[in-house]
Amino acid sequence: MNVDNDVNAENVLHFKYSGGPPSTTDCATLAADVAASWGANLKSLASTNIQLDTVIMTDLASSSGFQGGNNPNTIGTRAGGFIGAGMATLVNHAIVRRYRGGKPRTYLPFGVTTDLNGMSAWAAAYVPARCASSTAARISSRV
Repeated sequence: MNVDNDVNAENVLHFKYSGGPPSTTDCATLAADVAASWGANLKSLASTNIQLDTVIMTDLASSSGFQGGNNPNTIGTRAGGFIGAGMATLVNHAIVRRYRGGKPRTYLPFGVTTDLNGMSAWAAAYVPARCASSTAARISSRV
């Protein structure tokens, strides 16, 4: 992900699968699905300073797991001032298991200055829009 020309920004997500190990084609197909879902559901939350450059899927079940990728180069479309690389939208992920410690979460470089309510809170209209887009992305990519 490219955040205001910082090409070192990334999100690492882990997914569970059933059945045998995925092939390179399976990994590339899932990467393309995730990239398409980001373009269809999430780019509207990202400013024009945000670009999804690459999606890489790697099977971590073994040291020789296959890998596949996709390079969508999708640029965000949300109008408004860039809020800076130090701010993010937090997505908490639900898990079935109870345990001590932090819960899975993802920090996404979404939102623009007009989505803020002061310096430490999101505007009321932004939160349901973010939730709807994240839910649609999760359903459409089946991850």
